[in-house]
Amino acid sequence: MSGRRTAARLTGAAAAFCALVLGGVPSWAESEGLPQEGLQHSSFRDQRRPGEIQSEETLAGRVIEEAMAFLDIPYRFGGTTARGIDCSSLVRTAFDAAGVLLPRTAREMFFFGRSVEPRDLRAGDLVFFRTYARFPSHVGIYLGDRQFVHASRKSRKVQIDSLDAPYFSKRYLGGRRLDGPPDGGR
Repeated sequence: MSGRRTAARLTGAAAAFCALVLGGVPSWAESEGLPQEGLQHSSFRDQRRPGEIQSEETLAGRVIEEAMAFLDIPYRFGGTTARGIDCSSLVRTAFDAAGVLLPRTAREMFFFGRSVEPRDLRAGDLVFFRTYARFPSHVGIYLGDRQFVHASRKSRKVQIDSLDAPYFSKRYLGGRRLDGPPDGGR
C-alpha cells in the first residue's frame, strides 16, 4: 500500500474516531473530502441498515446473539478471534455485528453512551469493572436478571456471570447505554 493511501486511511480512521467521541464529523474531515457516511456517532438509534428501522430491543438482541455465539471460546488477552478473545474485543465484535462501532479497549468504551443505574440496566447495556487497574479494565454485555456475558480472564473463556457474584460486585464501576451522544463517562 502506498504511503499516500495509508495516510488517507489513517486520516479517515481519525475522523471516524472523532465523530464517535465528539458526536459529529470534524470540520477538517469535511475539508479533506473524506466520505461522511458512517462517521456519525454510534448509538442504537443512529445505526440502521439501509431501508431498515430497528428498535433498541432488536439491536440489543443482535448484540446479545453475537456475544452468545462466543460462549466457551478461549480467553486471550489482546485476542480478537474465535481462537482467543478478550473482553473488549468480544463486546466490540458483538456491537459491530449490530452496526455499532466501538473503540478497542474497555477504558475507551467507558466514555460512550450514558451512565445507567444498576436498577435500570437493560439487555444490551455495557457493564464495567475495575479488575487489574484503577481504570475500567473489564467490560461485559448485560443480559438481564443481573447476568452478563464476558470474556473471563479468570475462567479462561467467554461465559455468563452474575453481577452479584462477590468478585464482580466488589469491582463494579457502572453500566452504560449506547442510546445517544456520549456524556464523558459520567
